[in-house]
Amino acid sequence: MFTPNRSGPHRASGVTIPSDGVWRGKAGGRIEVRSEGPEGPLALSGTVAGADERALRIALSGQGGALRTVGVTGRWRLDERQRLGFVVEGSGTPAASRTLTFEGAWETSPDNELSYRLRKAPGEIERRIKFAGYWALWGDRGLRYVLQRTSGRSEALEFEGAFRTRSLYPSRGKVLFALGARGRRGPRSRSLALYGEWKIGRAGSVELEWAPGPRGRLRFGATYAMDERREATVTLTFPGSTTPAGIELVLKRRSRDRSSELTLTGGMSPAERRLIAAWTKRW
Repeated sequence: MFTPNRSGPHRASGVTIPSDGVWRGKAGGRIEVRSEGPEGPLALSGTVAGADERALRIALSGQGGALRTVGVTGRWRLDERQRLGFVVEGSGTPAASRTLTFEGAWETSPDNELSYRLRKAPGEIERRIKFAGYWALWGDRGLRYVLQRTSGRSEALEFEGAFRTRSLYPSRGKVLFALGARGRRGPRSRSLALYGEWKIGRAGSVELEWAPGPRGRLRFGATYAMDERREATVTLTFPGSTTPAGIELVLKRRSRDRSSELTLTGGMSPAERRLIAAWTKRW
């Protein structure tokens, strides 16, 4: 690992990584960089060895195996097809020539950690890039994953799409978010799964919580209604907005102990409290 020079080429143990080179991302996490310098053309290749919120680590290839692992700083981004990209820091060439674009798929773990599974090349092992961070709603447009940084201004990956989970029972504690992406063969949809426990937050908001603290939850606005069967429906909205988030929680009594699947208490308007009080009392 090394500390790049912002104004010139990156160097590590005698290896020069040109900041003004042309970068390409290949299948299987392979990376190529080419540069025309005063000493003639330079070509290096390697594979993704790891990443963090502002750097990409590359295992350079040499005769007989990996030569060494180096790192380059930059910033992460998404393109219009929701693919992962990394813009290498530098000023010698346009950003488009310093952008590595990877083919693959987004995934989340049961604790909602975000990772990107790189598309495998024939005969190569599967590689993943994992990101530390936390989830938040992005206005009324989608989801934002804020990359965890030890210092400096945080950056985020912003996913456009829509929640695709409707009429959900709270005990299931899982929502799906469909990424809006257009591929070479037309529109296509991929989903991110977020896991947690539904709870009532402040002012009648509804939260999907998976860890203590504000960074371990998604907070939605909500409206409440009850039908003739005494089933309550909570329609979730984006916070501070009347825009529906595309999720409805159906609240039903548990058969064994006659308690509700989700207890609605506090922070609601008087009308909402009367509605829920009537709903719980009659059950």
